[in-house]
Amino acid sequence: MNPVYRRTPVASEKELDLLELPVRQAFEEFLRENGLHGTDEPILGMSFINGGLHFAVKALEFIPKDVHIVLVCANLAEKEIDYLSAAGHLVFNHPLNFDNELMYEMLMDSTSGDFGWVDADCFVLDPSLWSELLADIDETTSAHAAFTYEPLGFAKTPLVMWSRNIRKPLADTGTTLNSYAQVPTNAGRISPYAISRVAGQHQLDALGDVLGREDDGSLSPHDGLLDIYANGRTVNSRNRAGAVGWFGPDMPRTGWLIDTPILAEAVLRQNGLRARRLSEGNRQITDRIIHVGASGYRQRMRNEGASNEYLARFRLTDLFEVLLADELSDRGLSEHYAELSARQADQLASEAGIASDEIKGYAQSMLRDHGLDMEKLRADHRMGFLF
Repeated sequence: MNPVYRRTPVASEKELDLLELPVRQAFEEFLRENGLHGTDEPILGMSFINGGLHFAVKALEFIPKDVHIVLVCANLAEKEIDYLSAAGHLVFNHPLNFDNELMYEMLMDSTSGDFGWVDADCFVLDPSLWSELLADIDETTSAHAAFTYEPLGFAKTPLVMWSRNIRKPLADTGTTLNSYAQVPTNAGRISPYAISRVAGQHQLDALGDVLGREDDGSLSPHDGLLDIYANGRTVNSRNRAGAVGWFGPDMPRTGWLIDTPILAEAVLRQNGLRARRLSEGNRQITDRIIHVGASGYRQRMRNEGASNEYLARFRLTDLFEVLLADELSDRGLSEHYAELSARQADQLASEAGIASDEIKGYAQSMLRDHGLDMEKLRADHRMGFLF
């Protein structure tokens, strides 16, 4: 079988690395061709797949022109690549539908300076946040991150810049910027073939030392320590009561995974490095930044039969999807994105009773509930899709 079309998870990390090796090789060649292989200059990546251009294009509108960003994409259509290239963006594209985690690992392995990434559904409204993100990172700091996992303050992935100094302690322990589990699992991954990395005993010890353990020896609940349930879905271990409401009392937990990049952060914490959070109150929707989240994986939840109550967590993302797909269609990419908008609008109607002519009003209301200034947003031409 052509690995590009693989729809079942690999069985081991060895198989994962073999499957993704052509992507790594092509990415290294891409960096060489653009004078970026081994670069010591700060570099950011953004990763998305075919059908995700509407979010990415909007996120890119909020990134200053002097920020060095590489688009690391999977299976984009030719028209999508042409659209990005015409706007002057540096685009790497490969037909394998890989996860964001591969981009994280490739950026760490193929550059030598500070590096990071921004999610395609993360819109940085306040330009000063970029200055804070890209400021020099001191020797005791692992990363500048917009948001952190609590209560221990590990960097979250939506918007982060890692210090060049993290490479050695991670390499010394064989740890990378990926999710980890005790056994190979596809739970929580976007790509159908991908699995989490498997934690070795020394890495499990690091987690136990930093997170702490319960009386039964299990890891203490923490944001980013995700329980895996028998239906294949994952839930924050600090929200087990919520899982009972979503899945019912008879849905057992079958394991856990530690979200990207918490294991790496635990190792770095043992080496005296700690992330610095930039977002006041750790809020992901403010006048400075809007991270709607889940643009890449929430459809998987639908396909697996998630309840409407569970899917309500992604409501703002669903609303943005319709509006951004409409905007991109109006800019000339209607072939796919008009259909995407119509499909998502139908789902909003069936799951939440939101009619097409109510979508903008609902999106505005949700942002207003988060404390955003609607008049300020209305004055920003980049947010015109909301009004």
